[in-house]
Amino acid sequence: MSLYHREFVFYSDIALHSHIRVPSVFYCDFDARSQGFVLVMEDLGNMKELPNMEGAGVMRARRAIAEIAELQGQFWEAADAPALGNCNAFMSAKEGYLMQLIYLLILPITLNRFDDLFTTDMRRLAEKFGSRIGAYYAALNSGPKTIVHGDYRLGNVLFGDEGQIDFVVIDWQGAGLGCGMYDVAFFLSFSVTVDDRRRIERDAIGEYHDTLCRMGVKNYSRDDCWRSYRQSMLGTLIPMVIGAGSINMSSRALEINTIESLGRTLTAIDDLDAWEFLPTGERLFSFSGALSMTSRCVYSIYSRLLNLRKEKWDRSVSLGGGETRT
Repeated sequence: MSLYHREFVFYSDIALHSHIRVPSVFYCDFDARSQGFVLVMEDLGNMKELPNMEGAGVMRARRAIAEIAELQGQFWEAADAPALGNCNAFMSAKEGYLMQLIYLLILPITLNRFDDLFTTDMRRLAEKFGSRIGAYYAALNSGPKTIVHGDYRLGNVLFGDEGQIDFVVIDWQGAGLGCGMYDVAFFLSFSVTVDDRRRIERDAIGEYHDTLCRMGVKNYSRDDCWRSYRQSMLGTLIPMVIGAGSINMSSRALEINTIESLGRTLTAIDDLDAWEFLPTGERLFSFSGALSMTSRCVYSIYSRLLNLRKEKWDRSVSLGGGETRT
């Protein structure tokens, strides 16, 4: 995924020109042959990382959306700007299909672990989405492009003490050119409680659009902005499924946090009817169509094998009189 190179490019080429506050960098280097990477940055130990479980709250959430709007308005449809000359796509076709593979490998684990969070319809749609993720990213990135952080959430946003205006964004390893609204959807679904998101999302998206217009963005209506938000919300399921299926379930605190975050994401997708943006089936004799069909077949076999393994394990535990968490 070129994560080290992405962060190197951001700090060496883009950060000095950006409208968003990031850590000051004293030294930055990258070796393309070894992928060796080093960053020496300012100490931000005086700033706060807020716990995701509690949510950002209304004021901080709106601040986070306003800040990312400034950055994305600055680089809107500016792929030919000198600062972006070495910037990768947020999700290339190759990377999109890689994410499709990872999602399909982990989805059955997530569904087994967090079965209570998925309705029957949601489970079916999540499985159908898995074989179409490459096509989804292609559709998402077909519109206007700007800088995307790629992992815009509370863990990567630092705040000053109460009454201070400090706001810093860290961890630019996912940075690239793509649909800016993905950052907005990910923050509002992952780092904001369901009630707070429902309360502010219309206003926050309107303010995001107002910022773009103030910065000179044209031919992008408020309806376009809202549609892109809904479409982007579907994509937030991808990192959530991968994360939920990968966590160490021996940590009860991590499990509870994941239940909350995954629940927020699934609720947001449902609230916004984001399943509408599930790509339709593709032509069989195209590369993407053949890959989609192969993915479905392999996923079906793989998920059945995992379920059989789980059933066998559950039976052995039952016969042994023990208890387990899977």
